[in-house]
Amino acid sequence: MTDFHTKKTSEYESDVVELFEFSLGTTTHKYTSYPGGYIHQGVEYKHHNLGRGGDRDGANLEKMELPVYCDPDFVPIQRYFHSPPSAHMTLTLYEVERSVDEKLQRRFATLSGFTKEEGRVTMVFEPHSTSLRRTGLSQTFSPLCVNRLYEEDVLGCGVIKANFAVPATVESFTDYSLVTNALEGVEDHVYGGGLLEYEAEDGILESRTIISQVGTKISVSMRLYGLDATTPITIYRGCDRLRETCEKEFKAIEFFQGHDTSPDTGPFDGQPIF
Repeated sequence: MTDFHTKKTSEYESDVVELFEFSLGTTTHKYTSYPGGYIHQGVEYKHHNLGRGGDRDGANLEKMELPVYCDPDFVPIQRYFHSPPSAHMTLTLYEVERSVDEKLQRRFATLSGFTKEEGRVTMVFEPHSTSLRRTGLSQTFSPLCVNRLYEEDVLGCGVIKANFAVPATVESFTDYSLVTNALEGVEDHVYGGGLLEYEAEDGILESRTIISQVGTKISVSMRLYGLDATTPITIYRGCDRLRETCEKEFKAIEFFQGHDTSPDTGPFDGQPIF
């Protein structure tokens, strides 16, 4: 089997396509920076304006962090923003030499942090060969708040749920999704991570986590038992767990439990701290 170094120095170097597979939970999002997208053995990789950090000459790729650049509306990062704090995103990076259509795995890494700038998000992925050896990796600083939205116990974020209740009616529904005109004009993903509540036919108050919201359609975490077209519903917006959203949308910055920045050095970053 031809190794990666040989591939990069082959006469077909300009014909190499990079394929990015971002995995979050049970979903894998497949993209490429190749213009127009790419189909490898019947599998489509959609085009996105992706960029990544260069590899240093002589560097051990298995121990290098990999920065990946994307637009703020990139679907995988939006899904990550609206996921629980315990969610993990991994990246598998492949290269394909178009002349032979052979796919070689180059990197497999876990998202360890990200930064947001004007018009761009930088995701930083750390190789498993280093991250799995760091016993304190789970204790590193995160910009995401760890509080539970709308919860009133000690782990709650202090936001009063009733202040964000939006009464709505059902236009159409399936077992795991519904459409409501109450979301007309609302930006996509605003209600992702939020709640849906309704009183079922048997009089029991049902509650569902909103997995995603695109336009007027929302998808939920569990089957919509006891719901019909005449059932009144109440929806509550979600939170991407960032300081800006907490401060501007929820007015609950005093309860925010995230970090704006990470320290330059620490006991788990592989560098001396003294």
